Amino acid sequence: MRVAILLAEILFVLLLPLTLVSSNLRYVVNDPNTYANGFAKYGVAATTGIAESELLRGAAGLREYFNSDQEPISVQVEKDGRTVDLFRTREVAHLRDVKGLIRLFYRGQVTSLTYMICFVAVAIAFERGSGLRRIARLALWGCGLTLGILVLVALLSVTDFDALFLRFHLISFSNDLWMLDPREDNLIMMFPQGFFYDTTLRLVILTLVEAILVSTASVGFLIASRRKRRKGVGVAH
Repeated sequence: MRVAILLAEILFVLLLPLTLVSSNLRYVVNDPNTYANGFAKYGVAATTGIAESELLRGAAGLREYFNSDQEPISVQVEKDGRTVDLFRTREVAHLRDVKGLIRLFYRGQVTSLTYMICFVAVAIAFERGSGLRRIARLALWGCGLTLGILVLVALLSVTDFDALFLRFHLISFSNDLWMLDPREDNLIMMFPQGFFYDTTLRLVILTLVEAILVSTASVGFLIASRRKRRKGVGVAH
């Protein structure tokens, strides 16, 4: 029984970083500002020859695609007075892989969050105050692990994002469909490497803030709980 509890606690700690990162990834992917700010910063309208309003419509089509069972993606925009497909065959095939990766993170978020909610509910139901203290201590360990991962990612991003970006693609995809032509393929013109660098840092910052907030709340609860118990002992004496 004690081994099972220990394993459950370890799993809680390990899943906290996944819950935070996957939740933030879902938010960033579905935030229209992610695309609007990136397109404006990197002059995508000038690079692609597509009006910004049409690019934003294309981005909305991407979000709809990532959140649905639609296959394959089919997004059309106005360019030079003509209605054209935003993505070519190779880009469409790569986006299928990207969607699979994003949906994997979505499932990871739902699974990890469900586990953590169940763990908290069981701990409170069976242990009440001591269960809350256990959760707070585990949350501190989970936040510590999260901060360690974030520091590593931030250092790798700042020192050599090119290498990190390449390794990510080699690990995440089993083909070379991600190797697109920056002169012809709208997908890579819409989302240059700088876009992913900015998005990575945004994910790091969001997750860092959340980890700090959870840590602060956990420490505050443990301190308050300890003072309350000491006060109770004093009154009893």
